[in-house]
Parts: sequence; structure tokens; C-alpha cells
Amino acid sequence: MSIKTLIAGGDSYTEVKEDSKGRRITMWPAHIGAEEYINVGYGGAGNSFIFNRVIDAIEENIEKELTVIVLWSDSARINLLDCVNVQLQSEKQLLKVPYWWSCKSLEMPEVISEFSNLVVELMWKQQKKRDTAQGFYEKMMTQSLRYMYLLDKYCSMHGIKFYHGCVFDVLAYNTLDALERYFDIEDIVGIRNAALKNIKKSHYYDYLLNSKNFMGFDFNVSSYIKNENLTISEIDTHASEYGNKVLADVINKFIATGRRIKTDNVKLSVHVYD
Repeated sequence: MSIKTLIAGGDSYTEVKEDSKGRRITMWPAHIGAEEYINVGYGGAGNSFIFNRVIDAIEENIEKELTVIVLWSDSARINLLDCVNVQLQSEKQLLKVPYWWSCKSLEMPEVISEFSNLVVELMWKQQKKRDTAQGFYEKMMTQSLRYMYLLDKYCSMHGIKFYHGCVFDVLAYNTLDALERYFDIEDIVGIRNAALKNIKKSHYYDYLLNSKNFMGFDFNVSSYIKNENLTISEIDTHASEYGNKVLADVINKFIATGRRIKTDNVKLSVHVYD
């Protein structure tokens, strides 16, 4: 398929990065084969931020023949007025990220920890009589599905070719760990399974499950890159220069055939919050 102008959206797996030697990496949008590409990827972006940034890019280039490709991020990344995105994480999740300790970058995990504690405390104090940890989990996951659905509909309305996939498991249960700061959670797996039953009844989930534009819930980029040894390094598990070429090939094959692929999910893909 010939692509005139590509708009690529996502998080740090899309934003231009440097490898371990400080060399600029040519990211996957440059390997898709478009005549022109506009990369609006942003490190650490949440899904509402990605949605807003892509919408802005479309409106600024609406007169062009556009194709939009988006790699969605973690559902627990919270966008504050398009000014900053912060990950909702538990202490044990933060301790699992070797990047912080390898570069002695302790300021950001402290900010994330304080922010997560504040957000969960507010959720608990304001809604504890009206909602549960499961309810909050369902709302956060559904919010991401809603943005994915809305961008699909928006592009369709404007006659824009649109394809999308997930960098992480958009229905991951890591969020439940963070909610343990205030909520009494005895069975994380049980709560997640019960929540997923409700989420899968939603119109948004059903639409995406059957969408020919969506790469599917069984595929996520971070796990694929890690499982195929396409990372920058053992510590920085973003895609290397070659990994980005392979990722572009995977996306192009999906566009050409519509055939979804599966990846074996790992418990936690180490994504640097940058």
C-alpha cells in the first residue's frame, strides 16, 4: 500500500530515541515506507495524551492524503491537562525497573511514588462508599478502550486509513498493585478476571475485537521486542535500530494482510518512563 503522509502516534516506543552509545535511532515510522511521515510519539505518554496529540496532527494536515498508525500505551498512565503524564505504580513495580538504579535516577521514581499515593488516596477517600478497586480498574481500562475506539471512528469519519496496536497489554493488571496502597485487595487475579468479564461485555471491547484496523489484544510490541531479542540493551528494552525495522515490517504485513499475530505475554515489560 502506498502511503502519502503518515501520522505516527505513541509513547517512547515511537518517539525518536538514542541507543546505549548515544546514536540516534531511526524509529519504526521512518521504516514504514511513507513518502512523508509526521512522528508525534512522546515518551511516557498516556493514551488520552496520545489521542489528543494525534487528533491535533490530523487537523493540522487534514488537506493531505493521510494514513494514521498508533501504538497505544499503558492504561495506568495518567495525563494531566496535556502538560505531563505520570504512571500509576506500586512501590514493588518501581523496584523492578533496573533503569532507575543503573543510572541512579532516583528523582523520577520518587515523583511517581508520591503521585500514585496521592491519586489512590483521593480515589479511596472520595469514592470508597460508591466504588471498589475492581470498579476503578474497570474504569481505567475502559477509558483506554474508549480512546482507541474514538480514534478509529474519527479517522473513518474523515476517510483516513487507520491502523493501531498496543505497546503493552492494555488490559494489564499492574494497576491493581498500585491500588493496594489504600484498597484492601486479597485476590488480584480474581479481581482482574471478574473485571475482564465486565470489560469484555462493553461495546468498545467488542468493536476493537472485531476491527480490521486493530492488531489485536493478543499482540503487544514490548513483549514482542523483548521475546525476539530486539532491544537496545538488557536494561533498556525499547526497540533497537534493527528492532524498529522489524517492527515496521510487522506493521506493514498487518496492513497488507489483516492477519493478526500473537505474542507470549511476559509478566512485566520494563518500560523506561521518559
